[in-house]
Amino acid sequence: MLGRETISIFGRADGGRKSGKEFGSLVGFFVFLPLLALVAVLQLPFLPIVALWERSQQKRLLQQMTKQNRVMQWSEFVQALQEKRGTLIIEGEWLNGAIWWWTEEDVRAASPPSFSESTLGTVREKQLGCIPFRRWCYERYTNPTNGRAFLIVGDDKSKLDLLEKQPETPVIDTRRPSRRSRKRQTPGQIE
Repeated sequence: MLGRETISIFGRADGGRKSGKEFGSLVGFFVFLPLLALVAVLQLPFLPIVALWERSQQKRLLQQMTKQNRVMQWSEFVQALQEKRGTLIIEGEWLNGAIWWWTEEDVRAASPPSFSESTLGTVREKQLGCIPFRRWCYERYTNPTNGRAFLIVGDDKSKLDLLEKQPETPVIDTRRPSRRSRKRQTPGQIE
């Protein structure tokens, strides 16, 4: 409901004259709130399954990066930050367990496509403008198969504390490009 629009249970009968009963936004609130609550309740049984699946994905990623010698321990990462070298790449969303990567390179200076300071735009157009950067960053740094960045192993509390204590840390926030977007791109192609 936007503004003062009303919901009508009957359409317009003839040429613009309204017929039937109209309901205000308050009635819409009481109609849709139980529906939203029902959807939330139906999702509850699946939350533990999703949590287990995400945890197994994280373990699988850690094992894969360990085999490739692309894991950086927390103490090494903190030392690199104190020496003011490299860039922290945070991939994903904080609520869904973001993955932290570190690279020796200055990502902003090395990236050929132009991108905004915040690569996680809230406006759809801004997000679409970041897709070339996301693809490039994924292929060059965070791709588990052939990327250059190191997976940082540390607990979430330490990560948050670090960002609060060292706000000048060079950070790139990004998301993994969608599978469909990655399939459309040919190797070596940058938009």
